[in-house]
Amino acid sequence: MCKFLLMSVAGVVLAGCAGGPSGDAPSLTYDYLQAQEVQPPGPGTLQVPVPFGGVATGPAKPEKKFTSPAAKTAAMVKRSRRTALDCSFEGSIMTCPFQNGVRQQVIMDGPSADGETDSDVTLFYLEPGEATPEAILGNPQWFMVEVTAGGVDGTSMRAKRERANNRKSASARLIVTVKAYKQGERTSLSIATGSRVYLYDLVVPSCKPAEDAAPRKCHAAYHPVVQHTYGSDQPRVTAATVHRPDATAVSDTRYVYHGPAEFLPGEWSAYNDGVNTYILPPARLSSRPVPFLPRGSAPSFWIDPTSRHYVIRGLPGEVRFVRGDLVMTVRRER
Repeated sequence: MCKFLLMSVAGVVLAGCAGGPSGDAPSLTYDYLQAQEVQPPGPGTLQVPVPFGGVATGPAKPEKKFTSPAAKTAAMVKRSRRTALDCSFEGSIMTCPFQNGVRQQVIMDGPSADGETDSDVTLFYLEPGEATPEAILGNPQWFMVEVTAGGVDGTSMRAKRERANNRKSASARLIVTVKAYKQGERTSLSIATGSRVYLYDLVVPSCKPAEDAAPRKCHAAYHPVVQHTYGSDQPRVTAATVHRPDATAVSDTRYVYHGPAEFLPGEWSAYNDGVNTYILPPARLSSRPVPFLPRGSAPSFWIDPTSRHYVIRGLPGEVRFVRGDLVMTVRRER
């Protein structure tokens, strides 16, 4: 009778091991149930999309080593440069997303080889509400900068009359005008407004004429108007109000992580506050795997829209993440 029972249990275990990437989930589903995502507690509907079902697309890239601080600085500066390919156009207006520290390359119009005044200007539109800027050129010898304003100043009498008559007037927008006086020149331009610093690399094309031809204008493509979009202009997703434990309430961070290299086990983190368990997978995973919870646990979870943690009700001793025959385990040490 004992032999019969042992053989029956072994048969159940072996049968559960069948399956793989193209079959059923592996044996752990005998004692573990796939958790279902639910809406987080609180009013409103969570609108943050969460992809599921994948693991890392490749091994982690080794951290780049630099031979000197100067080499690292040069690499960071090069990486921060953007061109018109990163911007959009509406007519001749080039609109680039503003990002602190990014240097935008702007092509200027150049003069004729024998004339220093016939180049067209480039206009830089700043966001309405910016303070009067200070423009600094790296090489002021061959460039000129002027600051003007367009629109209605909020302190003017016209603006006061329009407010009194319930009419809305256009806000004043600062315009920085830049002109180049020599072909083939390059320089940097910084525009500081007190709230933002705009960084540009200015480039003036050079067109060498034939030896027997008269000096001529380059007629290369240039950017006549440059403006920016800002974070406040971008659509924002309003997520539900979700209870998040205070940092002082975190009571247990004693978790261990085991799994194949595809799951990047060294980059997982987890903790619990005595009520919920919070698990954060690596950001480098191509998509988020689905948790499997021990039978008897609350079979549901939700995603914190800010921290991106899995939030699991209760304190399961072990949570598994399954993809085909790959299993990642997050275990609480007691």
